[in-house]
Amino acid sequence: MGGFPVCFPEGKHYIIYVTFEEPMSFNPDWASPPGYIVEELRLERRISLHDFAGETGLTVPEVLELEEGTLRIDPHLAERLEYVFGQPPEKFWLTLQLNYDNDLKRGRKHD
Repeated sequence: MGGFPVCFPEGKHYIIYVTFEEPMSFNPDWASPPGYIVEELRLERRISLHDFAGETGLTVPEVLELEEGTLRIDPHLAERLEYVFGQPPEKFWLTLQLNYDNDLKRGRKHD
């Protein structure tokens, strides 16, 4: 078990040890579509909607649907995303889509 030093305003130093009875978990009641990551990567790389549409074989409205989470990532689109972004691989995109679909089935809300 590790600790970390803490200095209080009075100048006293203590080593604090923290233990948890149960593992911490993160269980949101919302689901984030994979298109959000697509949009972040597209913007980070300064790829315009028109250029991205051309490189993926989608129309501009389809790109917007993808980024909003209403257009699913299928194996062909996952392959195109890998081509455009270089990384992550096709499997990453398909796994994101599968996880998103499963989250929606469990009743999580679209973020």
